[in-house]
Amino acid sequence: MVIYWDVLLLLNVVVNGLILFLTSVAVGIRASWLRIWLGALAGGCYVLADGIIAMTQGVLVRVVVSALLICIVFGYRSWRAFLFAIAVFYLVSFVIGGAVFGWLSIGQNMMTGHLLPTLGGVSGGILIGASVVFFCLRRSMERARRTSCLVRVTVTCKGRRDTFEGLIDTGNMLSSSLRRTPVIVAEKGAIPSLLGDASRYFDARKECEWVRDIALCGDELWQKRLSLSPYHTIAGTGHMLVGIRVDEVLMEAGGTWYRTNDCIVAVTERKLSADGGYTAIVPSRLLAEEKAVKGERTWVS
Repeated sequence: MVIYWDVLLLLNVVVNGLILFLTSVAVGIRASWLRIWLGALAGGCYVLADGIIAMTQGVLVRVVVSALLICIVFGYRSWRAFLFAIAVFYLVSFVIGGAVFGWLSIGQNMMTGHLLPTLGGVSGGILIGASVVFFCLRRSMERARRTSCLVRVTVTCKGRRDTFEGLIDTGNMLSSSLRRTPVIVAEKGAIPSLLGDASRYFDARKECEWVRDIALCGDELWQKRLSLSPYHTIAGTGHMLVGIRVDEVLMEAGGTWYRTNDCIVAVTERKLSADGGYTAIVPSRLLAEEKAVKGERTWVS
């Protein structure tokens, strides 16, 4: 088999650069493109030496070269960060390498059973492996970002109390039509105690019909504290959200407690989170510094 060393070098530089870039994203260390491509070039030169000098094929040599690449790209920060970067580097490499092997196995010669390491096959495997790594990193980052924006909420109204997880939304500017009171939008299932006898009313009708027949809800508390809030989507469509003025909202976010006595909880039949990670949308202005509560509190479910 004929080996084109220039093609081999170019392919390895590109693959190493991709692996090092994904590693930088995974470990959360921003590296310059110059450092990434220098590390990729060093890795490509090692591959050339690996094909010429047999002594470069030992496991220890490969580990040392990997450590050198990490140092070139990220520098030395601490032993923990250094070892973590190496571990992630190998993890990304294994995923991409496994994808290449799996993709090549699809195109293997059925007569001889040997793999066909064509340039197209290798490139396809690299693309698949990199896509898998990128997708997993993106989902993990989205989950971490969303978790950092979650707040635990307890609402109280005339002895009725419900506790649920809410997502802090800086774009939530919902407010009541009269007093401009901030509005928390919660799923029906998140506030069973607050709904009380009105739960049967909300279950028996579609959300667009709640305002029209709200006098038939059968719950005196909802009839006395009813609040309507105009709601509009980006597309321009919308309706009135049915809500209730509550006595107190107590929230915990990042170890800080917040309390407000001026809030409305609106109910919706829609699922706010696809995976059930939260069941309410909380406007960020409810977490203003002046609403912070000193000291710790115990949740009462």
